[in-house]
This record gives sequence, C-alpha cells and structure tokens, in this order.
Amino acid sequence: MLEFRKKMKYNLEVTDIRDVTPLVRRVTLKGDLFAEVPPCQAGQWLKLFLPSGGSQVTRAYTIRRHFPQSARVEVDFVRHDHGPAGRWVERAWVGEQIGCSALRGGFQPQDDAEWMLLAADETGTPAVMSILESLSPRDRALVVLEAASLSELQAVDSLATVNCEWYFRDEHPAGSNLLLEGIKRLQLPSGIGQFWIASEAQAVNEVRDYLTETCSIQRRLVRGKGYWMRGVADHRDRD
Repeated sequence: MLEFRKKMKYNLEVTDIRDVTPLVRRVTLKGDLFAEVPPCQAGQWLKLFLPSGGSQVTRAYTIRRHFPQSARVEVDFVRHDHGPAGRWVERAWVGEQIGCSALRGGFQPQDDAEWMLLAADETGTPAVMSILESLSPRDRALVVLEAASLSELQAVDSLATVNCEWYFRDEHPAGSNLLLEGIKRLQLPSGIGQFWIASEAQAVNEVRDYLTETCSIQRRLVRGKGYWMRGVADHRDRD
C-alpha cells in the first residue's frame, strides 16, 4: 500500500474497472469521503494521487457519478499511451489503494438563465453528463460533444429537454475546432442562456471569444474550462 503524504486528505480503494467505450475507461473508487450525503454536486472534481515510477503525481478528475449509500464514485479516464494517469489506468487493479483530495468546484446554474449550452471534448464529457443528469424536466439544454470517432458515442440520460450533437475527429480535418464549428451551426434560443465549455485550452478560448465578441453574450454567462493544453503536461486551467 502507498504511504500517503500529509496533503492527501482521503484514501481510496479501486473496486471496479470497465470500459465504457474503446477510449473511455471507468474506474469505481470507494472511500469515506463519498459516504457523505447529499450526493456530489454535478461537475465536482478532485485531485487523484496516482503512483508513477516510484513516486506520486496528482491529476484532476471529474466525478462522473456518486453513490453515497455505498461510499463509491465513478471516474472516467480517457485512454491514451502517454502521461502518468494514462499509464496508471491501463494497469490499475481492483483492490488497489490510491489517494485523493477533498471535493472541489461544481456546476453552478445561473439563476436568470432560461436555457444552457454545454460543450466539451472527451475530457469534459463526464462533467457534461453529470450536469445533464442533475437537470429537471423544466430545464432545456443544447449540447455539443467532440470525440475521436462514432465508436465513442455515449448515451445521454436527462429529465431535461436536451438537443445533443456529436462531432467526430475522424470525419474532419486534423486540428479543427469541432466545438466551435458545432456551436456556430446552432440556432441559439431567445432569452438568457448559460454557457459551459470544457476542452483543450486554446479551443476553449476560441469558443469563448466567439460567444462574447461575435454573439455579444455577457461574459458572466460564459464559463470556459481548459482541461488540458496541447504540448503541456498537467495543465492548470486559468479561466
């Protein structure tokens, strides 16, 4: 078992591992932190402390689902062949012990918003799905999601009225900002909307600039999260 440093707040146990799609691996984690009720807020995240080459690294991950009755959460990892988190999830095993920070963040609905637009690549898709699952039948959401290919398609579960459009990178030129292209194709509803975007940092900046400058949407209504940055390890978002 790993010997955790003082900044680590909770110990976790891996209780299940399964593949949701060819490139998304879902890990179920159990710990006292997750026995608390009410359930985690949609879009909440934490830092996982993962073993890497005899030491530990920290990486931020969103809580996909929370099961307080069994003190468990599900966390989705994008599978790739680089980085300590990508390497860890390929060899993780049921019963393994890791650590995590306290819960942080979470999606905050705007009181005056009449509808919302959620847009993300696969790194932000778990947060989008958790937000959609938290909505009520009176809510309305437009969703633009980016993934590698059609095989990465995931079902959307929500009580709200949801219009979801998927864009796949293998159907478009390399380097395309598919979230921006998808949002430009939307007919935005009238009234006040809330916008939440999570993807590669530069792509998020381009979407935010389009919404605030071209569409004249108030900056307070647009939340952009650069979950990663091309060419940068362990990018820290600065919204």
